[in-house]
Amino acid sequence: MQWLRSVVLATVAVVAAVGCLAPQRVEMSAVNPREWREPESVLFENDDTLSLRRLSIALRYNHNFKQDTLSVQVNVSLPDARQFSECVTLRIDGNGRASSPFAMSESVAYREHSLLSQRGSYIFTISPLYAVRGIEAVGIEVETETDGKR
Repeated sequence: MQWLRSVVLATVAVVAAVGCLAPQRVEMSAVNPREWREPESVLFENDDTLSLRRLSIALRYNHNFKQDTLSVQVNVSLPDARQFSECVTLRIDGNGRASSPFAMSESVAYREHSLLSQRGSYIFTISPLYAVRGIEAVGIEVETETDGKR
């Protein structure tokens, strides 16, 4: 029985260690869930200038968010002060949203194979194109692409 406990503890330790090494980061910022209409900025510190990345908009929303799409403008300020801007429409899965009293989280990819070629602070500013109810937090997920995802 002692060996079984040791195996379980070792497995948990390995899973925890691998989870800490996951090649992704999510930066979030709270917004007004009654009516999100103001731009929200999140800071991403980049130190990997070689890997291709998947950029996703991360959302936390509650039962008041009824839409299956969300249109936002994404402005990115690069470390060298250059700017990039684009409008995107995100498809929201939201399975089980109506029946859940709890907030749900979802990340929706909007740009793949991106190279963040500069070290330093990238500022992502996300603005809804119209007032939205039920969004509690918004942010950016930056995930390193692996050979299997290219």
